[in-house]
Amino acid sequence: MLLGVFHLAFGPIQTLFGAFLPAFGAILALFGAFHLSFGAIRTLFGAFHLFFAFEMSTMAITKKRHLNR
Repeated sequence: MLLGVFHLAFGPIQTLFGAFLPAFGAILALFGAFHLSFGAIRTLFGAFHLFFAFEMSTMAITKKRHLNR
């Protein structure tokens, strides 16, 4: 879950950094495109991590309740 929060927090920052770099030239434009794409991927990765962490914790609680019956 912490990994998901990390990726979700730093993904948009990396995306903004990638959008800012092309203003400084062609080489930095390529570097910016790299950060732009990987920032978006990192944001999605973080969202999936949070979703699956939530699902696993919910599933564990449900399983524990079922076993306690």
